[in-house]
Amino acid sequence: MKIKTTILFLFSLLFSFRAHGQLPASDSCFYTLAKAQQHVSEVVLLDLSGTAMTKVPDAILEFPNIRYLYLQNNQLADLPAWMSELKNLEGINLNDNLFEKFPEVLLRLDKLRLLDLTMNHLMEIPDAIDTLKALEQLLLSSNHLSDINRHIYNLSQLTELRVRDNNLAEIPSGISKLNRLSVFCVAMNQIS
Repeated sequence: MKIKTTILFLFSLLFSFRAHGQLPASDSCFYTLAKAQQHVSEVVLLDLSGTAMTKVPDAILEFPNIRYLYLQNNQLADLPAWMSELKNLEGINLNDNLFEKFPEVLLRLDKLRLLDLTMNHLMEIPDAIDTLKALEQLLLSSNHLSDINRHIYNLSQLTELRVRDNNLAEIPSGISKLNRLSVFCVAMNQIS
């Protein structure tokens, strides 16, 4: 399941990049913090997946051009307040971590287009989710959500909403307000 979800995220991200003509050059993608710190101004994508980290390294603040941050498959339960300073961040993958509460620091990232919180332990999404006006892809599958917060319907740029494998009992009628939505995955819930 973890491999499928990671592949799904990478496919979604790749599709999103290609759709917007913004696929990062391979020389701007880094897979270790040490290597990225040798090229501070070149870092656009930083992938620290599967490192068993319990805390996001403060060193990420050193990268002024970072736009994509992969932190999936770690042991993160919260995010530091300083992450709100990553004003250019467009995509973050927090898939397969230990979040029980939605990391509200993310609500201050105005340019965020892709947010993956798949395979965590979220029970609800905050009302302030609608502050993420640029959000296009919201991936919330495999959590413990019992409903879809109605404030999600204010995300006018949203094209993809994945809430597969949660505790949803019904498909809310408000979903039709998302005019740009082309992918709505709601399988494996308790919908009758």
